[in-house]
Amino acid sequence: MGAGRAEIVIAGRLFLDGAFSQASLGITDGKIVSIAKVLQGDRVLDVGDAWVLPGLVDLHVHFREPGLTHKEDFRSGTTAAAVGGVTTVLEMPNTLPPTTTPEAAIAKRERAARSALVDFGIYGGVVPGSDLAALCAQVSALKVYAGRSTGGLLLRTEGFAGVFSQPLPVPIAVHAEDEGILEEHLTDDGPSDLVSHDHSRPAEAELAAVRHILATRPRQVHIAHLSEPRTLELLASTSHTCEVTPSHLLLHTGMESLGTAAKMNPPIRSKAVRDRLWELYLQGALPIVASDHAPHAVQEKGMPFATAPSGINGVETMGPLLLHRLRHDGLDAARIIDSLTSNPAKAFGLAKGRLQVGADADILIIEPSASRTIKGSGLHGKCPQTPFEGAQGLFPSVVLVRGTTVVEGGEPVGAPGTGRFVRPSGPLGARGR
Repeated sequence: MGAGRAEIVIAGRLFLDGAFSQASLGITDGKIVSIAKVLQGDRVLDVGDAWVLPGLVDLHVHFREPGLTHKEDFRSGTTAAAVGGVTTVLEMPNTLPPTTTPEAAIAKRERAARSALVDFGIYGGVVPGSDLAALCAQVSALKVYAGRSTGGLLLRTEGFAGVFSQPLPVPIAVHAEDEGILEEHLTDDGPSDLVSHDHSRPAEAELAAVRHILATRPRQVHIAHLSEPRTLELLASTSHTCEVTPSHLLLHTGMESLGTAAKMNPPIRSKAVRDRLWELYLQGALPIVASDHAPHAVQEKGMPFATAPSGINGVETMGPLLLHRLRHDGLDAARIIDSLTSNPAKAFGLAKGRLQVGADADILIIEPSASRTIKGSGLHGKCPQTPFEGAQGLFPSVVLVRGTTVVEGGEPVGAPGTGRFVRPSGPLGARGR
């Protein structure tokens, strides 16, 4: 390779500093080494007017390994992620056993390293009596469940002060539903449909949990799957971050025919709440999108609504759903793309999510006119059920993880073990552009 010559050059419409620009980027040893109008390389890929984006960063996935691999595992989950353009995932701790000890975290990392097609981080679950210093040394982030959900991890409000006031070296995310309020509303019979599920886990539970957290004067917190616009008012004038799911942005309780396919915690809300969240998202007030990919087996989601588990299949469709809307609805490109790439990366101190010299060559090539219909039977995870059946999605044709092709022609071609473990390498909590 000659001096200044990259191993791989990709020329196209690069997303640089919030806008598209016709340019080229050079890749050597899995890193972006140059960006210019014209570059020379040993292999040149000229994609014309196709978009060249940084890989998407999903801060919230449940890949169910170990212990629940009939629902998903690292290989199937990261394959689905790659096909959807997600090149970095952070995996949640509510597995069997739960990732609440350093030993469990190390074991999970070893499993993921053998199977993952994309880069991955691991959450450690916080429970009463957790040795946070030891746990932080082995994970990428911490997760607190303020209310019950799948897996049974729980830290009630009386335990908040001992956790949130500590200076921690990794981000801490919170499932913000106050357990006391859930106990008042959840019944033995369970909800019978999307509306009653919404009422059984009311928005007031989210607001109460966030108020309890803020009362501890936390150093930095991240609110997972925000479902209530008023939560943003509580977070205003703080540096705390939050995420919103495509499910809460695009679905509502009036879509009764979706049934258990749209059952999740916290619940999707009314159309009025959905519309307000979408409006806030377009305004940039919700700068991070995460999938909360939480699949279950077909027979589990096929149970009666009251007993069917909560959780939506989403890592493969998150980016395509929003990129299709960007392409066809005239939305602000920087707000949509940054919410999927640089903003989540900055919030968790990850050196991901941007096309810049020195960054990992996590890259998507997308033909902007090539949207296709989402079909559950065509998804790559173990759960084919999706509430977005029949919707349009704009999927990448090529996906690179640190310069290695893991998707080509829209289909997975990567080898298990391509993905690497990631941890924060920068300051935590940047809110985005």
